[in-house]
Amino acid sequence: MSTNDLFKEKRFILKSSYQPSGDQPEAIARLVEGLNSGRKAQTLLGVTGSGKTFTMANVIAAVNRPTLIMAHNKTLAAQLYGEMREFFPENAVEYFVSYYDYYQPEAYIPSSDTYIEKDAKINEHIEQMRLSATVALLERRDVIIVASVSAIYGLGSPESRRHPPRSAFGRAVPARGADARACLVRLVHHGPEPHGRHRARERDRRAWPS
Repeated sequence: MSTNDLFKEKRFILKSSYQPSGDQPEAIARLVEGLNSGRKAQTLLGVTGSGKTFTMANVIAAVNRPTLIMAHNKTLAAQLYGEMREFFPENAVEYFVSYYDYYQPEAYIPSSDTYIEKDAKINEHIEQMRLSATVALLERRDVIIVASVSAIYGLGSPESRRHPPRSAFGRAVPARGADARACLVRLVHHGPEPHGRHRARERDRRAWPS
């Protein structure tokens, strides 16, 4: 069986002790119908606690398409991520939010002639989760990405991630033609070198994956 066949056969499997009830079956049916007919925009209305997330989980399972869930802040994104992981434990539910714990853009204050240098602190765990989300999209179809507005920014060419330089772990890669993004390949990290970094020397480039 080819990789393409495996990619096509992956399906979403919804796990829940509850069944759709009340207005949920009608809402699910109408949303699925709209998606299958190519409708570009649909709105699900409901009060807090009415089961909107469960309704959408049923829609995701029914249409069986890779899904992007956009949240307006990290707190809501984390909540949705946890809920979707419970609904789809056998599928790839990934988390993609800004990896900055702190970010101070550069600034200039004319009144005091003061320049403030850019400063930032990156959360390495969230950075790894973002890389995991990217890899999942390239490897399988049953993927749900729960994201903040960070998802609207480009990550470069998908081809550079589908076909990174290949090399056995610990073996030097020729510098010529090597892509620094090889460090994005998801491998187990060992040793004192920082995650997701690379070091170039005269004839080779070494990468420490995230």
